[in-house]
Amino acid sequence: MVSSTIDSVAVVIPSCGRIASLANTISSLTTQIITGCAFDIIVVDNTLPASSAIQDHFGGGVCTVIREDKVGLHYARHAAALHCSASIIVYIDDDVECPDGWLHEMLRPFEDPAVALVGGESRLKCEADFPDWLQKYRMYLSERIESDGSGYREPYWAPVGCNMAVRRSILFEVAGFNPDGFGRDDLLQYRGDGENGLARKIHEAGHRSFYSSEAWLYHVVPTSRLTREYLERRLMLCGLEQAYSYYRYRRPSYLRLLVHYIKTLICSTKALPPAGDEEVDQSIERSRSSAYLNQLSRLLLSRKLREFTVRPTYFDV
Repeated sequence: MVSSTIDSVAVVIPSCGRIASLANTISSLTTQIITGCAFDIIVVDNTLPASSAIQDHFGGGVCTVIREDKVGLHYARHAAALHCSASIIVYIDDDVECPDGWLHEMLRPFEDPAVALVGGESRLKCEADFPDWLQKYRMYLSERIESDGSGYREPYWAPVGCNMAVRRSILFEVAGFNPDGFGRDDLLQYRGDGENGLARKIHEAGHRSFYSSEAWLYHVVPTSRLTREYLERRLMLCGLEQAYSYYRYRRPSYLRLLVHYIKTLICSTKALPPAGDEEVDQSIERSRSSAYLNQLSRLLLSRKLREFTVRPTYFDV
């Protein structure tokens, strides 16, 4: 039985139209059993361009489908939070598989009323053989297996976005998620620090976070992601997030931002070591550093972007 302080739960799945993987995820949720409260499945359709495919496939079934036209993972997550009234919101992705007992274990840490944020273990389930060269980059495929096991986590620890839960009241208290993934390349400059930013705000508000190795699930990795091209893109996104965090949390003056950009530019022109066994390392580092530098230049050129980066909330009620 879940804690008596939890009267309802919403499992939220933002989706960009991956019908087959979404069906697999929903199927794995139908076997979840929790006692003492109800749980609903909410799919947030953030497909671009807008389509009725998700509603046609899943509407009126075991889940509720809602539409969010504003592009962005944080908008989809916020839409579900505004739609539901559940005590706990559990966020997963549309490419995960949840074993029996997963939801029960995800809710168990909330028996402590001080816990506001819970992250579970994420194991990779690959559709093809995993390349040896990719082994040390597994975290960029959303693997999260912490050797310390279950327990409370120190400030600024953040869960992996495909397997996390938050008290809905706390989500609103701390003004929700900062920007996360976007489904359009022309909006990537607005990417923020997503669940990392949420975790930071929750810690600064005096609440606790918990990691549960028992609340594990599979993150399904298609063959297309087992490539250098995908890894380089992931590191490019990391560079954008790094620049967002630099400006949001340091709040540099325009002059300080310009000096930081110049110093970063100078450092980026230094020759990297010769290619060899570390060729992949160099390639992905170029992706990260180039994205970081480019985002700093966008911040210098755009007051709108600077103002967006320091917004106190991204809830668009």
